[in-house]
Amino acid sequence: MLILTYPRLPNRPSGSKVILLFGAGLIGTSVLGALPKEKCRTFTELPFTWNNPAARSLEKKRVFQIATNSGSDTFQFDVIWAAGKAGFAATEQVLAEEDLAFDDVLDVARQLSGLPHRPIVTFHLVSSAGGLFEGEKFVGRTSHPRPLRPYGTAKLRQEGAVSHLECIKSVIYRPSTVYGYCGGGRAGLITSLVGNAQKFKVTTIYSQPGTLRDFVHADDVGRFIASKVFTRGGEGQTYILASAKPTSATEIVGIVRNLIRRPLYVRYDPAPSNALHNSYLRTAAPVEFFSMALQSGIQRTILAMEAAEFSASMKYGSLKGCYIGRD
Repeated sequence: MLILTYPRLPNRPSGSKVILLFGAGLIGTSVLGALPKEKCRTFTELPFTWNNPAARSLEKKRVFQIATNSGSDTFQFDVIWAAGKAGFAATEQVLAEEDLAFDDVLDVARQLSGLPHRPIVTFHLVSSAGGLFEGEKFVGRTSHPRPLRPYGTAKLRQEGAVSHLECIKSVIYRPSTVYGYCGGGRAGLITSLVGNAQKFKVTTIYSQPGTLRDFVHADDVGRFIASKVFTRGGEGQTYILASAKPTSATEIVGIVRNLIRRPLYVRYDPAPSNALHNSYLRTAAPVEFFSMALQSGIQRTILAMEAAEFSASMKYGSLKGCYIGRD
């Protein structure tokens, strides 16, 4: 996890601002990239073990100590949860372990809100529209989540826990199918297609050719979250971050095939485990959320992965890569 400290900024009450960012995956990396680096006074990276509660007990004490180093000078704390290694098909047992880590982060937020000088504490939760609205089309702002998997149920449970925090403001973000590249983690459809093409391997798609999804680039999601961290005013809100463009698996394959300069080998699983549609109304997302065109976002992803492949080949003398995506 990362702790970033910002000094007094214009148009804000006196006192510094501290951001605690949990999660170094696709969305967490994009949030970090969108935060203003030139204004950051200190930048600290600390360990936070996801699967060892005993180690994490000591680590969260260290996190609290570093975060409060500035003492009563800190006017605002923003805790961002963009973490979680459990995927769309995760079991309840795996998600239960992740919940323990999430509860520890909630505990850190509670400790910060209990400081004697009563700073403003805001918890920013990255949830999942795909997990909450799986199988639904034309999702809008007033649609009610009906999760079909343990993954979606876990996200809804996290949202409830954040919404009921006492003396802590909350902002919840529900991105649709997020794609992009950050150099490690789970593989999504787009990065799997590109990564397997780089290695001349077949990509198995676990949906039907006509299955509809809504794709948003991680950089757009990260930029929106960073803006809410610094502009404030979104407390108590839940935002759906979607492009409102239903896109089939076949269309994604076609775009990647047209953009990449290598053969593309694809097979569809005859018994797909992720074949339900998921689409959103244009009014579902806030007006200030910008979603880049799908072809532009995929081109950006391909270029980033090719650059990583080239860098790895120069360093190790062989072609390697690590590709990430998130539902």
